[in-house]
Amino acid sequence: MNNAQYLQDKLRILTDSYRQDSLPVTRREFEDRAALLQILRDLDTLLYRKREFVENLTEEEKKRYWSRHR
Repeated sequence: MNNAQYLQDKLRILTDSYRQDSLPVTRREFEDRAALLQILRDLDTLLYRKREFVENLTEEEKKRYWSRHR
């Protein structure tokens, strides 16, 4: 699905599930989870920017774009 809001919602569910996991035990686990958290945050930022971009398109721009990418 190419809907930024939908993908952000799914990402929040995934992030929330990681927050409920037990805390990391080893330094390696801590570093891996920190890296994963940063990737999730970066994805959220990307999806936010995508949603913001699409919301600022005119209806004509949306039609023109989506007619070429189907």
